[in-house]
Amino acid sequence: MNPSRIGVVFGSRNTEHEISIVTGMQVISFLSGRYEVIPIYITKDGAWLTGAKLLHIETFKSFNPKDPELQPVVITPDTGLQTIINPSPKGLLGKPKKIEIDVVFPTIHGLHGEDGTIQGLLELANIPYVGSGVLASSISIDKVLTKVVLRGNGLPVLDCIWFFRSEWENDEDSIIQRVEAKFNYPVIVKPARLGSSIGVVVAKDRDELKFNISVASNYDTKILVEPFIENHMEINCSVLGNENPKPSVCEQPLSRASLLTYEDKY
Repeated sequence: MNPSRIGVVFGSRNTEHEISIVTGMQVISFLSGRYEVIPIYITKDGAWLTGAKLLHIETFKSFNPKDPELQPVVITPDTGLQTIINPSPKGLLGKPKKIEIDVVFPTIHGLHGEDGTIQGLLELANIPYVGSGVLASSISIDKVLTKVVLRGNGLPVLDCIWFFRSEWENDEDSIIQRVEAKFNYPVIVKPARLGSSIGVVVAKDRDELKFNISVASNYDTKILVEPFIENHMEINCSVLGNENPKPSVCEQPLSRASLLTYEDKY
């Protein structure tokens, strides 16, 4: 039997682009030799490309999107087409080349990858994929909605204040007053729909709070503020499966700083 053909999607047009490349390379390295791997790289500009060069990390040290060895690729919701390379072939008689994909492995961090959007596209295309479905992805990417769901199921979560960028831009003082009325310093400021610790900062006073909210609002249109827990412990746990989920061994990442930074993680 021919080995399964797995499309590994990585990159994307968000602030976690670089770490998504690293994750994609790790998954490709593990799968290669076991399966036929089709790399699908999304540039920062949103172009979708494939080609054997994308199987190697060296390609991204001086990446050239115009490299003739790279080919444009699309995933279409037409279930009869699935994955197409060269969707706009040259010449009157040119035809798109079809690549059958058995399963897609999304390794995109953050928006357009962990938020249910690519999962929805794959659902429409009837292409199996790895990871959480549309609803779980769209809820989990949003820290505020995640709190709502967890609290609704009886799990304890930290209280928070959240607001939109437009509210902050229109009335900074009102939001600062809301935070100070509810929490003592220090507090932690987070973009609501980003990962990898990007834009996550501890504020020890009003000046730091204003500055950190302004920074977070450049990353996301939705921001939340929580009380900062001293001597906290971070635990990671993966879960495999749906009907009969199996948890992994728990992992405790260590950091010298007060919170786990992007550099600590990657």
